Amino acid sequence: MTAPPSAAQRPALAASVSLELLADAVEPLDAHAYATPADTGVAGAIGGHVRHCLDHADAVLQALDTGLVDYEHRRRGSPVEQDPAEGVSALRHAAARLRACPAEAAQRTVNVRTRVSAEADWVEAPTTLARELIFVQSHTIHHSAMVAALLREHGMTPPEELGFAPSTLWSLKPA
Repeated sequence: MTAPPSAAQRPALAASVSLELLADAVEPLDAHAYATPADTGVAGAIGGHVRHCLDHADAVLQALDTGLVDYEHRRRGSPVEQDPAEGVSALRHAAARLRACPAEAAQRTVNVRTRVSAEADWVEAPTTLARELIFVQSHTIHHSAMVAALLREHGMTPPEELGFAPSTLWSLKPA
C-alpha cells in the first residue's frame, strides 16, 4: 500500500487532479464543440479555457527552473485551442509533470510577475511554489466551471465534479 501524499506534495497533486478532470471532460468532444464559442452565456470556446489553464500550469512548472512565475505569458492561437486531442494531451502531460514535482520544491521561494492594470508597469512579489500550485488548482477549477457551462450550452452533460472546489464537494457529502 502506498503512503498518502505528504502536505508538501498535496498542492502539486491537487493541481494535477484538476487538470486531469478537465482532460476527462473535454476528451470526448469533437473539434466543433471544442473550438466554437457558444451563442449565449460564457465567453470563449472550451479550447480557449483549456489553453488558459495550461498557460498557468506551465508558468508554475517553468518557475521550477527559473524562479519566476509569469502568468502573463500566453500562447493564444495554439493548436491546443483548436484540437481537443492536442488539449487533452497537453493537459495530461502538464498533470504528469505536476505529479513528478519533488516534494521539497513546494517550499521554494519564487517571484510572481504580473501587471496589476493595463497602465501599470510590471509588479513582482515573493511567493512559494506551494502557494502558486494552490492558485493553479483554484484557477483551473474556476475555468472548469465555465467549461461545464459551455458543455451544457452545447447540449452535453459535464462530469458531476467538474468546476467544483474540493471544499464544496466535501460539504455536499452525506454525513
